Amino acid sequence: MAVALYQHNQTAYEAAAAMIESTKKAAVIHPTGTGRSFIALKLCEAHPEETVCWLAPSEHIYRTQLENWIRAGGEELSNICFYTYVQLMTMGKEEFKHGNF
Repeated sequence: MAVALYQHNQTAYEAAAAMIESTKKAAVIHPTGTGRSFIALKLCEAHPEETVCWLAPSEHIYRTQLENWIRAGGEELSNICFYTYVQLMTMGKEEFKHGNF
């Protein structure tokens, strides 16, 4: 079963998908708790051939986001490389480049 987004998130998803197509970048600026993670996970799902760098303050927050995704009917996504902010800050430039995000 595919995850269905709320209408406001579907609109944001479509805009982000268009931005990614044209610029390879996108930003979704919504308040906390409105579904940004689901929009991002849906984008990851739509681009399984791409490697995604996912940043979060802690592994607990990331795991909770994934658990909510699975509970809503989403599938495990293997194209995400997760890092905390601290991990990213301590990573060397060359090490980060090897991620090919």
